[in-house]
This record gives sequence, structure tokens and C-alpha cells, in this order.
Amino acid sequence: MWSARFIALSILCLLHLSGWAQKTEKHKIRYRDTSAIRQLNLNIALFRPMISHSGYKLGFEYPLLTFRKEKQKRNGVHKQKERQYFATANLGGFYHRRHQLGLFLNTELAFRNTGNKGFVKECFAGIGYLRTFLPNPTYQVNDQGEVSRKRLAGHHYFIPILSFGVGKSLQKLLKKPVTFHLKQSTFLYIPENYLFAGNFALEFGVTYRNLNNFFLKKNHGN
Repeated sequence: MWSARFIALSILCLLHLSGWAQKTEKHKIRYRDTSAIRQLNLNIALFRPMISHSGYKLGFEYPLLTFRKEKQKRNGVHKQKERQYFATANLGGFYHRRHQLGLFLNTELAFRNTGNKGFVKECFAGIGYLRTFLPNPTYQVNDQGEVSRKRLAGHHYFIPILSFGVGKSLQKLLKKPVTFHLKQSTFLYIPENYLFAGNFALEFGVTYRNLNNFFLKKNHGN
């Protein structure tokens, strides 16, 4: 008799737990967002090598692969995460009145992860070209001992770059395709006295997403 009651109570508990689980069950979707490749991201940032140099950077991000994961709870709560791989093209410069003026062009492959609440983590690896100019008059002496002023004195560098950043997307909070980011970059000057030298930079900027991809428009027109 007690065994029958125990079995009946166990069945009722299991049915109750099963019903509760169904009410709180999440609906999960993972998919590749192919529409993202039709868009470009514009990046504008303050760029400060060695902290003491002031500069700016302008760049475009070209999405390569975008994956989204969505969760829909029974109570209506919706969560979404995004993982994106993209390429960048950047142009920038910096200046120090007693040191140098630098102009650079670089490209990177990058990864960005955006959480449900808009917290962003990203990393970049790339290469670039840096041209520096000395801010003060520079003179050179030839083999005959004649002194002349050297125009556009400076150096040419190949610069490998590795960067890590964090940020905050306003897409969910304000329905705006804008992300603020803080990024730390480490790079090498090659050659520097026939070897290389290391340096770092801090970057604070804003990325405006979902611009029309004019590259695709041009190809479509052809």
C-alpha cells in the first residue's frame, strides 16, 4: 500500500517537474548571418602611441563571417550573442613636436564577440607601413664635406601589429548601431638600427555599423 502511494507521488512529482521544465525551456537558434557581408563598419578613434604622441585613426571594417546565437525563454526574455570575423583597412597619423610626425596605413584580420548586454571583446592581428618625418630641420654631409639640408627627413618602417580591446555596443540599449571601444596595440618597427624596436599605443574610438557596402554595389553595377 505504501509502495503504491510512493510510486504515485513519485509520478506526480515527475509530471510536475516536467511541466515546470517545459515552461522555462529556452528556444535556441544558432545561425550564420549572411546579410552582414553587405554592410561596412566605419571606425574613428583617438590614437596615442607611447601615450605622449597625439594622433587619429580612420578605418573601415569589412565583415567576413558573422554568427549569431539567440535564446528565447518562455517568459518572453530574449537573449542574443554575436561572433564576427572581419578585415580592416586603416589610415592614421600621430605627432610629437620634439620627436616626429608619423603617417601609417595598415590592414588587419580581427575577431569580435558581442554579448547579450552589449559587452564587446575583440582582438586584431595585422601588418602595416609607417612613414615618419623629423619635425626640425635636418642636415647631411656628403663625401666631399659639403653640408646640405635634407628634405623630408625620416624613416620607413614595416609594422606588425597585435591588438586587444573591449567595448560597449549601444545596439540593444538605444537601438543605435554604435559601439565605443578601448584598445591596446603592440607593434614593432622594422628595421630600427638594422634590427627592430617595440612600441605600444592606446586607442579610444567609436564604430558605426551597418553602412552600405559600396564595394558590393560597384561589383553589382559591373
